[in-house]
Amino acid sequence: MASKRDVPSVPVVHKLPYTNGVINRMSRDELKIQARELHLNDRGEKNILQKRLKLYYKKMKNDSSAAADTMCECQKVDYFCVVDFEATCWEDQDFHSAKSEIIEFPAVLLNARSLETEAEFHSYCRPTINPVLSDFCERLTGICQAQVDAAETFPSVLRKFELWLESHGLGHGRTFSIATHGPWDMKKFLRSQCEWCRLPFPNYGKNYVDMRRHFGNCYNVDKGGDLSIVGMLHAMELDFEGREHSGIDDTRNITRIMVQMMKDGWILNNNKSILE
Repeated sequence: MASKRDVPSVPVVHKLPYTNGVINRMSRDELKIQARELHLNDRGEKNILQKRLKLYYKKMKNDSSAAADTMCECQKVDYFCVVDFEATCWEDQDFHSAKSEIIEFPAVLLNARSLETEAEFHSYCRPTINPVLSDFCERLTGICQAQVDAAETFPSVLRKFELWLESHGLGHGRTFSIATHGPWDMKKFLRSQCEWCRLPFPNYGKNYVDMRRHFGNCYNVDKGGDLSIVGMLHAMELDFEGREHSGIDDTRNITRIMVQMMKDGWILNNNKSILE
């Protein structure tokens, strides 16, 4: 049975390094006990529990009246629009050179204050360069040929997406950031798709939240650590909900990870550009 270690309940500036040192020396069981006593989430691997406690005490140092449920109030935008495209693919393809067209366009609108999902957008897209899906693509994504054959082409879907953004006041009084799992959705899929369709790249996607990079920085994940969606969920002791490589299910699970990071006190600022 883990023993309780003495972590200051109301840290002050000169005690914060000491507090962090105590947290670093605690076992996982002791970290879980401390998190429960502070009414924090006690699920996660050791590095996640350590960071959760450190961010909590840092917040308390800056605002001693702050409660655990106010840890998420410092985001720099009103909303996050989380996206995770699925695209045409082939077994043993060269990822960098393949013309992978977007075939599923999902988005989750996350309120950065309440941490509630307020709306979802979802549409399939009909590919035009390689209109027939490979067997590998159908198996991986769960998308069948009939679904893309019945769908509109990308320019029409993009326009519907932008009307959806406008219908929720995004960019018109409400600030938002696009959030993705890694750089490929904006840098490769959306950028290439816009070039092939001779569309200007949308301004809202030029700088975005790479939550995979944020996750690694927040929880001090070692180089080479598992930063897949499933890997990050497992590190938080959460299960993947839905079907892996379904665009809408991937997007919902990315949103779940982001919500927990914000509850832990992490600021999800734009940290990636398509120019990088």
